[in-house]
Amino acid sequence: MSTDLSRKIEKQPILQATHPIKLYLICFISMWERYAFYTLRAILVLYMTKKFLFTDTQAYSAFAMFSAIVYLTPLIGGYLADKILGMKRSIMIGGSILIFGYVLLATQNTAFFYLGLSTICIGGGLFIPNIASMVGQLYQENDMLRESGFSIFYTSTNIGAFIPPLVTAFIVFRFGWNAAFIMAAISMLFSVIICGLTIQNDSKIKGKSNVRLFILFWLSLLSIICFSSKLIQHTHYANIVLFCIGILFFIFIIQKSFFLEKEPRNKLIACLILITLSIVFSLLYEQSAMSLMLFTEFNTHRQLGNWTIPTITFQSLNPLYIIIMGPLLAKLWIYLSKQQLNPSVTLKFGLGTCFMGLGFVLLPLAILLFANQGMISLWWVVASYFLQTLGEMFVSPIGLSMVSSLSPAKMLGVMMGVWYFATAVANALSGFAANLTTISSHSNLPVLTSATYEHAFALMGALTLFVGICIIALSPLLSKMIGKKSFST
Repeated sequence: MSTDLSRKIEKQPILQATHPIKLYLICFISMWERYAFYTLRAILVLYMTKKFLFTDTQAYSAFAMFSAIVYLTPLIGGYLADKILGMKRSIMIGGSILIFGYVLLATQNTAFFYLGLSTICIGGGLFIPNIASMVGQLYQENDMLRESGFSIFYTSTNIGAFIPPLVTAFIVFRFGWNAAFIMAAISMLFSVIICGLTIQNDSKIKGKSNVRLFILFWLSLLSIICFSSKLIQHTHYANIVLFCIGILFFIFIIQKSFFLEKEPRNKLIACLILITLSIVFSLLYEQSAMSLMLFTEFNTHRQLGNWTIPTITFQSLNPLYIIIMGPLLAKLWIYLSKQQLNPSVTLKFGLGTCFMGLGFVLLPLAILLFANQGMISLWWVVASYFLQTLGEMFVSPIGLSMVSSLSPAKMLGVMMGVWYFATAVANALSGFAANLTTISSHSNLPVLTSATYEHAFALMGALTLFVGICIIALSPLLSKMIGKKSFST
């Protein structure tokens, strides 16, 4: 009886007086890393096509695979943090490697280009999952501030993502490509310095001073960097490797689940189901730097008065919306929790996926009903970004919170890596999805391309809406596996 009572007490929601100060330090560290990454993301395709004269197909393939590997390497980074390095040490090492990667890109040397991209992939693999895991460690599983804390974290990272599309074009035009990459390296240096001065070492994992282990660690990293460089160059082989790695990790996690008790095993399985379904969501999200960017360039009236808005500027809409909506949603989740009306993680996943689908369905409707010579108003694109971002705010920060709360403590780093691996798969598939918008005539005339975009966006949006509806339908079952109601605290 006393055991049952203690379990009920443990499941009661906890509300701290306020968020820990450490949350805001972590947010500041992550913000500078995001500035560096989104500087690269904003100009990478243009850099490849203008500086190295890549074809569009080559640029999109390299971009998709680079983005995939960026989110694949957290599988390794999470494991190393769990078993060997600890979170702070992983972040410090990863941040230092990222600095070196951006410096390599600043050389504007073809020989160093792929090496720089792969170095950034490895550095990000050590940095990204562990900065998110640090947020999860600040709260108990049933703390009512947990989801609010992740929303604040997600909002802060998008402050770093908001600035690059606005300023990078000017930096490149005024000072050259290398200046943009140097700025990215400097922002990473700020991130590493702040982490080193403010974040304490992990209490449970002490760094090992074994010289052989140290040498083996760095040799392994160098080998992975060289291997990743080849994968970015040869994407057809990379897709096979990506598929094999996914199967191996899936088998590994399922095998581990057999040694868990029923409740944590059900939570882990539900977590894996939602992570798998999130691939469709992430696939559409990545179109903002691919097909949606070209659609904005060639099929959207971008005039606002006498000013023609640069295409790259539209990529600031997503982080701008997040900055605005993030604090509002954080307060909303707390209010709904107090009223015992907070939608479950699964229901939020479903709703967010539906919003993303609607964001893409809106565009073919605009083309069909309001296009003039294949061109639509910029406000349709603005509205599409709003719906996409609203969906993202339901899925991404809640997803990070879900992984940290549903994963067994000893598998937290690996499961956080699996969350990013799903994004890696989506990035790899996003290149294939973007190819739906290509036309054989190689013409960018709006009257010729609008029908192609209409068909592609309708297909992407409808598929995502279908997945979202399926998640909502499965919400009661998944919520039961997690141990929560569809509307709960």
